[in-house]
Amino acid sequence: MAATLSTVEEYNPTTNTWAKKADMPVAQNRSLYWGGEWKIYAIGGYSGMTLANIATVTTVEEYDPVTDVWIKKADMPSPVGH
Repeated sequence: MAATLSTVEEYNPTTNTWAKKADMPVAQNRSLYWGGEWKIYAIGGYSGMTLANIATVTTVEEYDPVTDVWIKKADMPSPVGH
């Protein structure tokens, strides 16, 4: 079973270090990438997996790296994993 997490860490390639950031509101199995000055949107993902079931989600969350805050947005009509 794959682990679902709400933790967020930011990688700094200049210093080759990781920094803990605000946790996501919903624990899920997904990765995010951000390389600019805008907000990050985490859309869909997996809430948990077993050999018999892969649970996709409708969750949409917005992260502001300046304020280090996650905001839950309106869910999607259908669940997606990627």
